[in-house]
Amino acid sequence: MKSTNKFDHCLLLRVGVVVRGSRCMSIVRLFEGMKPTRLRLKLVGIAPITKSIACLKFAGEAGIRICEDYHELLSMEPLDLIMEMTGEPHILIDLVSRKPSSMAILDQQTSMLLFDIAQQYEMVAKRESEISLATSFASAMLEASPDSVMVIDHDFKIINCNSFPLTNGKGREAAIGKYCFEALHGILSPCAGSDRICPVQETFKTRRPARSVHEVVIGSGESRTCHVTSYPLFNQLGEMVQVVEVVRDISEELRTRIERRTKAMQDDLARVVQED
Repeated sequence: MKSTNKFDHCLLLRVGVVVRGSRCMSIVRLFEGMKPTRLRLKLVGIAPITKSIACLKFAGEAGIRICEDYHELLSMEPLDLIMEMTGEPHILIDLVSRKPSSMAILDQQTSMLLFDIAQQYEMVAKRESEISLATSFASAMLEASPDSVMVIDHDFKIINCNSFPLTNGKGREAAIGKYCFEALHGILSPCAGSDRICPVQETFKTRRPARSVHEVVIGSGESRTCHVTSYPLFNQLGEMVQVVEVVRDISEELRTRIERRTKAMQDDLARVVQED
């Protein structure tokens, strides 16, 4: 049977929140009071840095996971983003440095902007303009993400990006209007082949997020290993109009892992030699 729910096609974001105990109850109630729209924010985990018995009881009754340590949110599955609502810079920096590549971290100001977008969407949807809530969310992500973020249309052209894209050493203004494969790789056709799978094509085909790993050569000529993730953006009618592509440089992370594994193997070999 075909569903009649006008919000069948929506952007569902599963959210974790780091908050002070004094604001814990108000944040939980803010989530609980939000009406379903094209953008759904679902609170699935909360980490109060100071205790609030009333909040813990209320959150527990609502089925929201309560974390003793905010680091627990980083390993929660599935979780799309974490809102850092304490305003503490060291917590924000810690979360950004530890987050998985598929997870977004929003600071206090950007989190409140996202709440405003969600709460005002019903009014926005009534306007005759084609302004998409998803596009508004993408704009917030452009400013909030420490990774390279691009908004790409059906022709693979970059219509917006943040100030730190990995675009062969060139900046934001040079990237906008170019094809994503041109800006990232300096090639004349979309990425293809097993060594350079295009997540944007996959997302346009399946309407779902997609992931891949690419080698990107930056302006200095150095090759960087990047985790590339694409997310669909829908308009008010449930039509997929654009894709957000997030490019995260994981070169140092890989190097550190390799060094640790190499050292572990060397230590194991040394023990074997000593035993013999």
